Amino acid sequence: MTPGRDDAPPSGDSDRPADATFHALTRALTDQWEAARDGRLERVAELAEQVDALLAEARKARRELSEADRQALLDQHGRLCLALAQQQSELAGRRQRLRRGRRGARAYARTTP
Repeated sequence: MTPGRDDAPPSGDSDRPADATFHALTRALTDQWEAARDGRLERVAELAEQVDALLAEARKARRELSEADRQALLDQHGRLCLALAQQQSELAGRRQRLRRGRRGARAYARTTP
């Protein structure tokens, strides 16, 4: 396992003040990705607020993440964006099928006496 990239906070005292923030952000982004993958978009929105609060807290405390941790968070964010794009594509497909079904039902209703 790569240090600083697992979901569990490190045991004992940390050498880096950003570890707690990193682990909280990692967990929130992982939960957000899982919710997006499962189509629970309300949960994604709730977790987005949590992520925003964690980022604001880190900025206020002027905590610096290592480059590896920063890249890990960016990778997780990229995964989340892909999962949300997939959900958006699936929803667009469902809307299109509904529109076609409605048009077909209207056309049938017009042709039947």
